[in-house]
Amino acid sequence: MEQSLDIRQDITVVEVPKLGKEAAMKAINEWGQPKSKSTHLVSCTTSSVEMPGVDYQLTKLLGLHSSVKHFFMYQQEPVLFILDEMRKESGDEGLKTIGEGLEWGVLFGFGPGLTVETVVLHSLCT
Repeated sequence: MEQSLDIRQDITVVEVPKLGKEAAMKAINEWGQPKSKSTHLVSCTTSSVEMPGVDYQLTKLLGLHSSVKHFFMYQQEPVLFILDEMRKESGDEGLKTIGEGLEWGVLFGFGPGLTVETVVLHSLCT
């Protein structure tokens, strides 16, 4: 049993950041802006077992500038809280919270099993 867990953890360490990169690149392409305009990266998974975490690995895989703020959470509930706070802040600042022309982009990529890999991208105003 122990050997099986080690094998699964080894796979997770390599594959979770790859899944995150694939999902982030899709979101960035749909966004239509260069990834250099990203200022924040928030990632969340229940399957990460290595430090530095997925956020750091994902920042490197995406080739993001070192000034990009990156955060990592092991549970999905904080991500929903952050999304709600982002929505409220955007509304308070008179920014759109739905439709085209948004500053915030959110992508949920569902992996195998019950894991949810989440990427939240924030761009500077153009």
